[in-house]
Amino acid sequence: MFSDNQKVSTRQLQTLLITDWLGKVVLLLPASFQGASAWTILAGTVVGFALSELFLCLTAHAANGQKTIFFTYVKERLCNWAALLLYLIYGVYFLCHAAIMLYLCGRIGGTYLLPEASGPLMIALPAIVGYYLARGGMEVRGRVSELLAFLIWWAFLLLLLFALPGVRPDHLSDGGGIDARGVMSFSGIVFASFGGIGALPLAFPQVVAECGKEERPKSLKGAGGKALAMVALVLVITFLIGYGLFGQEGMARLEWPVITVMSSTNLQGVFLQRWDVLLVGLLLFAMILSVGTGIYYVSVAGETLGMKQKPAQCGAVALAYLLAVFLSRMDGQRVFSWYRNISFRICVPGMVLFLVILLLTERTRDHRRRADILEKKAGDFNDKNEAELDSL
Repeated sequence: MFSDNQKVSTRQLQTLLITDWLGKVVLLLPASFQGASAWTILAGTVVGFALSELFLCLTAHAANGQKTIFFTYVKERLCNWAALLLYLIYGVYFLCHAAIMLYLCGRIGGTYLLPEASGPLMIALPAIVGYYLARGGMEVRGRVSELLAFLIWWAFLLLLLFALPGVRPDHLSDGGGIDARGVMSFSGIVFASFGGIGALPLAFPQVVAECGKEERPKSLKGAGGKALAMVALVLVITFLIGYGLFGQEGMARLEWPVITVMSSTNLQGVFLQRWDVLLVGLLLFAMILSVGTGIYYVSVAGETLGMKQKPAQCGAVALAYLLAVFLSRMDGQRVFSWYRNISFRICVPGMVLFLVILLLTERTRDHRRRADILEKKAGDFNDKNEAELDSL
């Protein structure tokens, strides 16, 4: 029997992060910086993941001082308006996240699985499933992710490795070496793609760490770090194989490079020849779980701002669906540009700024607390000495 305590383990947190990130990064990132050399892209990816790991460490340390729900913690450390602004940023970020995931479900599913189905219908199906996943809270999504995340990740990795025999190493040198400005630009995009790390304090109260209180930040950081490393491995292999198969010019012309890589896979003696269909199915599973995450956190932000849970969830899925339908009528590059401008350039920097301010505030409070303790001890010591002198 399963418990019903609305809690997840650190392992389930890890699988939730894998399903949240995997579909988004392998679809959006290869299509968002086309035209650069392979080594520039790879260097930018490594730097971006290093920045994400640093951000994860800062977030885990912020959880160390969090003894209540995050909204109360922010309000106590800063002020009520700051907490409301931060949760508004969370709401906008996860609304855009749910909408872009629904948009990708509609585009990918309608192109590769059910081309005869209408776009709004292909968006509505994952929206409904995502809504029911969000209604179950973190516990239900944690259970489903724990069952599927590693299966999806391993299958995805194996499908990529099956394409290795067709790689031509000389294609990796197309476009020259590493461009410093390109590395800086792409590393920022990679870092912002994992901006959901900034919202992890919302989930920390529901995470049951398999360790003592003092080791809790380390346990949370470990779960997030493993998820980051697993997604990083898949993304790096995707770039290596994509550039090795198609070269710089070929990658610049492809809308979904990772799916094209899968469609080029051909194993002799294997009955399944349409590997891209299998990949699309795996991606849709991951993205539907990610839709549920977006709807859930939008409703959490809505509850904090005064809404009830069910109306907040219904409003979140309705807004995400309408926004996804609107985006489906736009050009793909305009959609990605819109998402980058709102999520990457506004919401993610806002979350980073708030977390840094909270960490500085917590550090200042610790210094003051230590100074007060030392001052009190010094005062007690002086009083004791004066009492001994008076007795003499």
